[in-house]
Amino acid sequence: MKLRIRTKIVFTSAVLYSIFFFLVSLLLIYDAFLTINQTYVDRLEKYTEIVAGDLKNSFLENGSIDYSKFKPREFYEPDELIFEIFDENLNPLSTNEPFLLKEDLEEYLGYHDFIFGKRNSKKHYYISVYEEIINDQKIYVAGVIDIKNFEYYIFKLHLLAIMLLAIVVIAFISLYLSKVAFKPVDKMVKDVKKIRGTNLHERITVPEPQDEIRELAETMNGMLKSIEDSFKSQKRFIADASHEIKTPLAIIQAKLELMQEKVNKKDFDKEFESLFQELERLTNLSKSLLTLAKIDSESLKLDKSLFRLDELLVELVQFFNSAAEIKRIKIIPTINDAIEIFADKSKIKSVLDNILDNAIKYSPEDSLVKIELSQREKMAEISIVDNGPGISEKDLSNVLNRFYRSNEIRALVSGSGLGLSIAEEIIKQHNGSIHIKSKLGEGTTVIVLLPLK
Repeated sequence: MKLRIRTKIVFTSAVLYSIFFFLVSLLLIYDAFLTINQTYVDRLEKYTEIVAGDLKNSFLENGSIDYSKFKPREFYEPDELIFEIFDENLNPLSTNEPFLLKEDLEEYLGYHDFIFGKRNSKKHYYISVYEEIINDQKIYVAGVIDIKNFEYYIFKLHLLAIMLLAIVVIAFISLYLSKVAFKPVDKMVKDVKKIRGTNLHERITVPEPQDEIRELAETMNGMLKSIEDSFKSQKRFIADASHEIKTPLAIIQAKLELMQEKVNKKDFDKEFESLFQELERLTNLSKSLLTLAKIDSESLKLDKSLFRLDELLVELVQFFNSAAEIKRIKIIPTINDAIEIFADKSKIKSVLDNILDNAIKYSPEDSLVKIELSQREKMAEISIVDNGPGISEKDLSNVLNRFYRSNEIRALVSGSGLGLSIAEEIIKQHNGSIHIKSKLGEGTTVIVLLPLK
């Protein structure tokens, strides 16, 4: 059987607090019992001493005494009070059928315990025995007071009543407190039940008190935001990927249909060149999509090793020089230090390759692309600066998003919009960071920070 947390709290708190109150009540009642016990003892000792004194005075006044006819004074007592007289051998003098047995007196005189249980009875009595010398004979005056099951009444009825009362009161208090404490949780449950895939923008009500429930609500809202962002990204990914793949496929299909009607070899060469460009675009897009899929599934493995970052940059500059010369762009490398890092060389190369390729693609003819390598504390810093059209402030905040390409960029250069987002993910997996600074019409600066070995 499944129990709700509130029920568990009420049940547990009721049991624990009831036990606590039961023990406290037990101690208090036991203390009261000892106090009352001492009161009974003190009172009975006093009365027994008074009776013994009256007995001695009666002998002195009369010169003799008949113990069976002696009547002790009356005391105002709500309980039954009995006085009996015994000789030194504990034989009864005041009555032939005494209330106290010889065994009771012997036990009392041996242990001086003031509470005895009468034989074959559940009743309990306080006993006090006073020794007196009358007519050169030792006698014992025994006083008995019936406490009318006082201990049983206290320990059975009072404790049972307190226990039941404690359970009821604590259960109601626990129920009320749990209701108050879980009110924000109930509201959160209602809010969560309303959230579906179509309204992920809604959030859970955050309670005002700065406690764990507020922290839970804020954490869940953060999780909902992440889920919402993931859903949006997934929808955008599907839409953009479909669009990006659909366009080159449509072009290839149209070109192939057109080629069927052409017979001129020269025209064939042009169409084949266009087809190969679109196929290359599709190939690069599929590779990018595969890389993103691995990143999202956390299955992208890094093959790290020590290598010279400055040497890698020199290789990239030499490789891109031919592409830059076509647009009469001059690449100016500034390598201040020989820097060695521990990273996946092929993936770092693909990141820098993408950034440098973008710098050349977006830069106008007869311009400069600057590359600078330096060391900042425990990080290697690569800065790539171009003189391209720049990025507006609005687009700059989205430039690292998947498939994002501004309308101006789409008109200038073809692409998928995945390069920088993949670059950012790879840099993050190396515990590095990527930063982009740009203003519209003033070019763009991409800074990559990577930890040293």
